[in-house]
Order: sequence, then C-alpha cells, then structure tokens
Amino acid sequence: MIAPEIQNMVKEGIYNNDVYNYDPAEADILLNMQVGESKSLREDLNVESGFTYQRQPDTMISDHTAQTYENVQPWEFPGGTKEIRYYLSLNGCTYLIGGYLDTTRSNQPGAIMEDLYHQIVATVQLMP
Repeated sequence: MIAPEIQNMVKEGIYNNDVYNYDPAEADILLNMQVGESKSLREDLNVESGFTYQRQPDTMISDHTAQTYENVQPWEFPGGTKEIRYYLSLNGCTYLIGGYLDTTRSNQPGAIMEDLYHQIVATVQLMP
C-alpha cells in the first residue's frame, strides 16, 4: 500500500523507494497506459525487454477496479517467469499487488503457477 504519507514524500521529493516495486515515475508511466499498450520502463536497449509491461484489461479485486499489467520477461528472473501487477486506489491510498509466476509448470519448491496466483488474488479483501 502506498499510503498518503508516502505519496506526500513523493510530492516533496524525499521518497527513497521504501515500498518494493514502487517507483513513482514508473507508476506514472504504467497508470497512463491504455489497454493493449506495451512500454518499457527503461530506455537502455540492453535491459529494455526486462522492464516492458503490457496493460491488460482491468481486474476486479475485492469489488474494486484494478489496472492490470504483465511483464513476460522480468529482469534478472529465469525464462518462464511472468510478473503481474495490479494498481488500485481506495480512500486516498494506492495499492500495488503483484507477484512473479512460473509459466513453465515446473513444480519447483516455492513456485507459484498462474492459476494459483489468480486464486490467491481472488481472496484479497480491501476494507474501506
């Protein structure tokens, strides 16, 4: 959760990336993308593909609309890993929900398959 206090730190220029995977400039890029659009959050051609997200149709989480993004080649992850991120706003807070999924069905210890991930996300409850 990116609470109002953190949002104020961003506005004041004193935020130091305390929330995992939350970079205000990157979030601004993602939140302004249209469904179907793909963009890299990095301009360096050597790493561009590892930071490319595609905007997916919105997802309902706990009866709230979440913008959905997928990265099919997350930077520094093995092939077959996919990242899914959801952003939603509620009561002045921005929620960033995400995970890294095993698309190869490897059954490695700790690996989360996409169907299980969606089941987990479906259980998330946000209380206003």
